Amino acid sequence: MTAGLSHEIRNPLNAASLQLQVLERRIQKLGKEEQPALLEPLALVRDEIRRLNHVLEDFLQLARTRDLVPVELDVRTVVDKVLDFLGGEQERRHLKLERELPEGLPAIAGEESKLRQVLVNLLLNAFEATPAGGTVRVSARIADAGDAGRVALVVEDSGGGIPPAAREQIFEPFFTTKAQGSGLGLSIVHSVVAQHGGSISVGQSRFGGARFVVELPRWR
Repeated sequence: MTAGLSHEIRNPLNAASLQLQVLERRIQKLGKEEQPALLEPLALVRDEIRRLNHVLEDFLQLARTRDLVPVELDVRTVVDKVLDFLGGEQERRHLKLERELPEGLPAIAGEESKLRQVLVNLLLNAFEATPAGGTVRVSARIADAGDAGRVALVVEDSGGGIPPAAREQIFEPFFTTKAQGSGLGLSIVHSVVAQHGGSISVGQSRFGGARFVVELPRWR
């Protein structure tokens, strides 16, 4: 059903996108003074089509699960790759990005691409929630003694935080506190973490914003 729904939605979206390109080319043949007023609404429509495609991809990922093939992963390597990938976005938003990744952390068991996606989603949420000049912090540690078989990854920020009343629902599909958003990002994060045999929780950070803690099992 998910595949069929995807097909039925994606086809008209692709057709609309192609027609927008045709219309844009025709407008660009008009006089320079006429183009801005006509091209501006086209850009808005293109952005909405792009957003719908993103929502569709999120929905497909949430609905379409596959068997996990875990391998031995170095925590610091995974986190460093994500931070390097998001470095430009952090600079564009004028945020301070801190990292605390001590040496000697045990390896974790998982699929690197999926765990990188977890971190990317959490960090992008933190970036969006944090005003310019604020702080986003990523850290890793061995989990508390009661969970000695786990490694904890922590993402926290100095943004507005998540109201306590919303924390119980934050991982539910389509629930969001944003003015715009699919409400699927944290659901996907929760699903991936659970698939790895881990857990995720949310609370208040030392900076006053949100604090997400992901605990993952060690490699064998």
